[in-house]
Parts: sequence; structure tokens; C-alpha cells
Amino acid sequence: MYSSALMGCINFNGNIVRLDTIPFYVSVSGTYTINRSSIFGLVTNIYQSSFNLGTVCENFIASSGTHNGMSSSLSANVTAILTAGVKYVLVISSFGASTPALPANYSVSVNSAPPGGSLISGPLNPGGGFSYTFIVRDAFLGNIVMINANPDLSTLPAGNYIITGLSYSNSSSLPSLPINYSAFISDYVVNGLSGFCGKASLNERTVIIQSPLSVNFLSFEAHKEGARGLLKWEVSEERDLDYYLLEHSPDALFFSELGIIEANYSGKSGENFYQFYDGKPFSGKNYYRLSGVDLDGTLSSAGIAQLTFVGDLSLRIFPNPVSENQLTFVYDSESESDRLMSIYNMQGLLMSQTKISGLSAKAAPQNINISGLSPGVYIFEIIDGESTLRKRFVKSK
Repeated sequence: MYSSALMGCINFNGNIVRLDTIPFYVSVSGTYTINRSSIFGLVTNIYQSSFNLGTVCENFIASSGTHNGMSSSLSANVTAILTAGVKYVLVISSFGASTPALPANYSVSVNSAPPGGSLISGPLNPGGGFSYTFIVRDAFLGNIVMINANPDLSTLPAGNYIITGLSYSNSSSLPSLPINYSAFISDYVVNGLSGFCGKASLNERTVIIQSPLSVNFLSFEAHKEGARGLLKWEVSEERDLDYYLLEHSPDALFFSELGIIEANYSGKSGENFYQFYDGKPFSGKNYYRLSGVDLDGTLSSAGIAQLTFVGDLSLRIFPNPVSENQLTFVYDSESESDRLMSIYNMQGLLMSQTKISGLSAKAAPQNINISGLSPGVYIFEIIDGESTLRKRFVKSK
């Protein structure tokens, strides 16, 4: 179960549970919300790679249950950022020995997923010597408009389309477009025209594109340059785009605005490149979320990139989590110049700021009164000349 106080997994060792484990993959990377039929007393957890009953917090990603330090709440939904090609395990368990009453029948469905996203029982792999691709055809004309291993429809104009899967021999060549879908199936797939060897999927999906996206994201990458984070992205087909929004988070749960970058060539069809520096990354994990914002405020997401910076031991804060109204920090520095100490909430709002004078290299513990802070997650920051150190802490009550 997820602990909002600890910002991570919590294990109730005394609970006796019954559980099912369901391995799965996702077809497209992105944010998924998985729904379990509403039965009070069931908990849904997601793990990466494997689930170990002896160490239930190992590989833990997300849970439909939340413990706030005093009580637990259970939901039918669990949301997580998942990556295509990575194995995950869905664990459905009872909350305790008698909750709920067993047997408890349930069903699992996907409430929301990225375009083309779904849960699958194994990675898409048609076998040795074969490849897998998607065929997209116009639902009214029957012509194939796209053959692509990546089911990205963002470049297509508004309309109705039908998507079919195709596995084919690596020794075969896919036909040039345009070609009628019925002729393709008859001549190539069934009759093996020009030695083509392939098989179309038995099921199809209809997609309705109401309007093209304002921007087509080709890539979004994060790189380390010394103590800074470099965010780079490449786009094409910018239409009615106002600006790009970069957001920053230490845990991929709570994001705050990092920067706004104007679209340089809105309305152009060519490829454009952008970059942005994060001069104050967190110690530890850093998650960056990029979105394109239309003139009407509509968002187009490029997904999330991640960097890790090794923590700086010259700044220590404790206790963490803190349950009283006093937080203690120790800052070791060779300089005795003035420092600026600040506390921000996870929305980036400044909660308090203090100028600290003459901390020596062997600084004694300094106490801060945080009685004015509500329970939640905060960022503690010290600016010392050109250096900025940041630590996250939790006030539990």
C-alpha cells in the first residue's frame, strides 16, 4: 500500500492476505489508470519486473490503497506511468484475513491510457524472423494511409480510420503506398504476391480523429551537464501552438512549473529543435514533464524524462518526516558568507525565507520553526553564492 506520509510503499506485516498475481505489459508508454470492479476490501498494487511476497515493497510502483499515517483508504483505481516492453505484475489482494469475505469475484479494465495503449499478456513478438507493424486505412475509402511499427496517428488529418496488426517475414518487402486495403490482403497476404509472407490480425480497431494535434513530438530527452539538467526535444507539424510547458517533480506524482518556452515557428510544417537547462535539480531523482499548449489552452503531452543526481552530503535535514513544529538542518561549507534559506511547497510557492549569516565549515545544527506549515511535502533550499542545495522533507502532522 502507498503511504502518503512516507511518500512510498508501506508494509503491514501483521495482515494475513489472499492474493492473485497477473503479469502484463503495455503496448504504448504513458500514464495508465487500471480499474478493478468495486469490491470493498480489495487492494490493487502494481510492481515492476516481479513481485516477492517476502519483500512486498520491492519493485513497488503504485497502489489503489493509501495510508496517511493514521488510517487507510481504498480505491477501485490505480494510476501509474508504464513503459512499453517492460514486464509488470498486477497484484489483487484482500486487505486482511476477513476483508473482504472470500471468494470475492472481480474484473479488471483500463479506465484511461495513452493513444493506442492497452494491457497485453506478453511483449509483441511474432517470432524469430518476423516483424510486427500496424496498418492504418481510411474507413470510408479503404485506402491504406500508413504502415508503421509505431502506432502514432498524430500526423494524420481528421477522419475515421481502421487499424489492423500485421506480422510478416523479414525477407518480405512491404508495398509502397497508396494501395487499397482489400487488394493488399488479397494479393499480398493471401496470395503471396512477389513472395510476400504475412498474416493480418483477426481483430481491428476503429479510431476517430476529430482534429490534428497542435504539435507532433519526435523526441524528448534529458541529459546531465555537470550539476545541471539539459532538456532537449524535437518537434514537427506545429499548428496553432502557443508555447511549451516544462514541469519538474522529485517523485513523478506532484509536478511544479519549471519553465515556459515560446513556440518559435508556430504554423510551420518542418522539424524544430528546443532545449532548456534546469540549473537547480533535486538531489536524487528528477522527473521532467513536457507539454505543448495550444492557443485555446489544449495540452499535447510529450511524456516524462528522468535524471538522477547524486545527493550532496554537505546539507542534512532531520527528522524526516517531521511530526513536530521544529526542523533541524546542518550545512557544512568552507565559506562563512551569508546564505539564503527557503522553503517551497510542491507547487513551487515560497512558504518562508530566511537570511542566515556566518555558518562555519563545522556548522552546528540549526533549528527552524515550521509551525506555520500544513502537513505535506516541501522543498528545503539553501543558496550559497552560485551553489544551490535542495532537499525534500515531509511534515506529517
